Amino acid sequence: MKISVVIPVYKKYEMLIKHLRNNMPYLNAYEVIIVDDASEEDIKKKVHSEFPHIKVLENKINLGFAPTVNRGIKEAQGDYIILLNSDVKLIAPFNHSDFQSFQ
Repeated sequence: MKISVVIPVYKKYEMLIKHLRNNMPYLNAYEVIIVDDASEEDIKKKVHSEFPHIKVLENKINLGFAPTVNRGIKEAQGDYIILLNSDVKLIAPFNHSDFQSFQ
């Protein structure tokens, strides 16, 4: 079972990186996709400087939350998708048995 994590982000680079530093130990087993909704910051470059394995997609124009999330979902390779807002700080790993109930 492959799981993908889609993280939409608009601006707020510092908060994104802060939470990625906290969350990546819980997400290392998953495909992580960040979708930048046309931030003025170079989020892709900044994310790749610390997390080169994370896939970062960049919208050319601001599309809003739903289209940004949908773009990430379309790129995801996982059997299951976790949508994780950029301001979420995880405190424990996901339990794989929780996903078994969806099969």
